[in-house]
Formats: sequence, structure tokens, C-alpha cells
Amino acid sequence: MSTKAKSKKPSRRRASPVVDKYIVTDGHLVLYLEPCEEGGYTVTSPFVDGLVTEGDTLEECFEMAHDAANLLREVRDELVANGKRRALAKRAS
Repeated sequence: MSTKAKSKKPSRRRASPVVDKYIVTDGHLVLYLEPCEEGGYTVTSPFVDGLVTEGDTLEECFEMAHDAANLLREVRDELVANGKRRALAKRAS
């Protein structure tokens, strides 16, 4: 058995830039918060496609995100309803 210590080769991994991204939830929404250079946070959600907003505090981030999610839901529901109306109108003609 050899008692010789193995030499470690230097790692060739690239240093990745440090990006602070926080994952938070209020029990209803999961949000990603990324600090902005000018202050506050850019807010996105992995579960609400298209949700992007900003806030200065955690409370404001959740308030803005809930508003954005509700608006996205309303617009999508309206688009679906309009699509169904158009499909019914085409069938009737």
C-alpha cells in the first residue's frame, strides 16, 4: 500500500458571477426576487408565466405580484372567452 499522497490538479471551473436571487413565498405565490442596482427588486414567478414586476420591499413585491397575477388571469380568461365566441360564431355562419 502506498503512503504517497495524491496531488490535486487545479480545478478548471470558471468562476461564475455572484447573482443574488431570493426565493420567497406567502403561501399563495412563489416569487424570485433579484436585487436591482438602483434599489428594490425585480420580481418573477416560476409558476405564473409572464409575471414580471418590481417592488421596493418584500410586502410591496407580493402586493405587486398578486396584482399582476390577477391581471394576467383576467386577460387570459378574456382571450379564451373571445376565442370560444369566435368559434361559435364561425359554426353558426
